[in-house]
Amino acid sequence: MGNSIEVKSILDERFGLNLTLIAGRKGIINLINAPKIQKKGLAFAGLTEILRDGRILIIGNSEIEFLKRFSESELNSLVETIFERKIPAIIFTNNNKIPKAFKIHANRYNVPLFKTDLSTSEFIPKITRVLEDFLTPTIPYHGVLLDIHGIGILIEGEAGIGKSELALDMILKGHRFVADDIINIKFIPPNTIVGRSPEALKSHLEIRGLGIINVEELFGVVSLREEKRIDMIIELTKSMHEIKRIIIQNETKEILGVKLPFIKLPISHGRNVSTLVEMAARIYMLKKHNNFDYDPTKKFLERIYKNPESIKL
Repeated sequence: MGNSIEVKSILDERFGLNLTLIAGRKGIINLINAPKIQKKGLAFAGLTEILRDGRILIIGNSEIEFLKRFSESELNSLVETIFERKIPAIIFTNNNKIPKAFKIHANRYNVPLFKTDLSTSEFIPKITRVLEDFLTPTIPYHGVLLDIHGIGILIEGEAGIGKSELALDMILKGHRFVADDIINIKFIPPNTIVGRSPEALKSHLEIRGLGIINVEELFGVVSLREEKRIDMIIELTKSMHEIKRIIIQNETKEILGVKLPFIKLPISHGRNVSTLVEMAARIYMLKKHNNFDYDPTKKFLERIYKNPESIKL
């Protein structure tokens, strides 16, 4: 993808990685270019070719126990072959004691060596999340993102059409709010996109006539999602004539290479938009349950075509 970050970027205390630098300080400018870490026990059996360049190496309890089998000279030779790979950093979890050979070669090869008091099972999800935020492609997108019945729905439409008011209505109905106005959307291989609010706008919603409200303060933390996978897009539109009355062909819209179900929802006086959006979420759930081989409109028309007499008075 071409993205990379320096090792020192992961040292921010906000990430809660609890990292302590032990050796190899000059290497904190080394580049990490992949969000996936590596925990390759086979590398310690001499198969260092399985290590991937640009990825952090994690060493936990099982690797430490395995390393105890080697003599000092054998361990020194093995560790050197590991450091000869282009590994940006090595991290020992569980506050494990770091063998001397690692410290020596960390300084020699300028590979930063860290330890953390977090367990491996705690640490890997945390650092993976941090690296994904840094390294996965992200674009700003205008709209509102909501979690409705567990379905991530991106609401878009022209300014002033009522996207934020719809979000407020959904929150009042017990659904969860993710972002308003600007959504940072990132791609997660192979075919998922996730949206979240920029930190400065997090939990805030602008309602014309009321100003900016803090959703967490008014409705509690249960009304929020920090981020949500985007499952479908609904565009609010004031134009009724461009919407077909009977829709069979499912439309899609592409964001960051991912095609998502797309609905144009006309709004007008008397239409309960929040209820219609809830219904769209329920239809999506039903379609997903049927492996997307379900269309109630098509099913109805097929039944009528087979038995036209059934609709005669």
